[in-house]
Amino acid sequence: MIDELKKVEKKITGIGSLPFLDLKECIDFIKKYFKDIPFLPQLPKLNFKEDMNIQVVENMPGIRIENRKILFEYNEKEILNVYQKIEENEVDYFKISNEYGEGIYEFLKTDIESNFLKGQLVGPLTFLSTAKFKDGKPLIFEEVFEDIFVKIIGMKGIYLSRKIKGKSKIPIIFFDEPVMSSYGSAFFPVEKDRIVNILKNLVNFFRERDKSCLIGFHCCGNTDWSIFFNLDIDILSFDAFGFLENFLIYWEEIEKFIKKERFIAWGIIPSTDEIENVDFEAIKDKFNFILKYFEKRGVEKKILLSHSIFTPSCGLGYTKEKNSYKNIDYLNNLIDLIQSIL
Repeated sequence: MIDELKKVEKKITGIGSLPFLDLKECIDFIKKYFKDIPFLPQLPKLNFKEDMNIQVVENMPGIRIENRKILFEYNEKEILNVYQKIEENEVDYFKISNEYGEGIYEFLKTDIESNFLKGQLVGPLTFLSTAKFKDGKPLIFEEVFEDIFVKIIGMKGIYLSRKIKGKSKIPIIFFDEPVMSSYGSAFFPVEKDRIVNILKNLVNFFRERDKSCLIGFHCCGNTDWSIFFNLDIDILSFDAFGFLENFLIYWEEIEKFIKKERFIAWGIIPSTDEIENVDFEAIKDKFNFILKYFEKRGVEKKILLSHSIFTPSCGLGYTKEKNSYKNIDYLNNLIDLIQSIL
């Protein structure tokens, strides 16, 4: 799978969400501009149930949506039932239905030319920080519920992987952990050992049940990247436009990651409407800075670029539609630049 990914000519993809209200325009956009690594879209403007946190709630024990908020109330019977479904590996029980993922199913109806197809869903740390008890306390602060929700999210990732394999494509599944940008703050006072344990349990659970899927993580802010570099994952994605210098502090770990035949997804194009005030020269400067930074440390351009994917810095779900097109224009310009180098 890794060798196939290295062969991809235009290694660009999306993080997941798009701002479109028209399904046809959304599908056409992905198929036209992300031919080599297309992705299953999330469309939160079209339907709030396609928000990444809400999209995974179906058949979660004790969970309900109230005023677009995720609330949890302990229900032992539901929890035991879900554990049984996991034990019996009833993957379809953990589906994301059309009601929560219309963009997914519309895309899956189409003919897909690429060898790869990417899906994505919220990671367990972010979900457990978003779901709350009645009193407003996030679920992340009750460790007893950690195991069940880690496994549910893993099963939902496996469900997406199976849908992708049903199209005879190699699946790439990303788990998005934006809450990790608050690591170490009062907003997210969770100890490192516990964070590592949660993420490792997710990856191990997934790998045990699906051995033919590439796994990635995405965080759109600054964090302790050593946590992710020590996971058994294939791709690490980050906001290279906003937090490049912070990420490069870990250059030795980046180099080791690449030497293990893994990939960095550089989110080098701003995903917000800030892009209206950014010209391509600024993107080009950042790209050249990356190359020179690693060249000084003995990493050849060809090696670095063969293990690199380029993306928007985060999802485009809440940007203006016109800025999605500007974003892809910049990505294509960047690919042209890369091909001129290679």
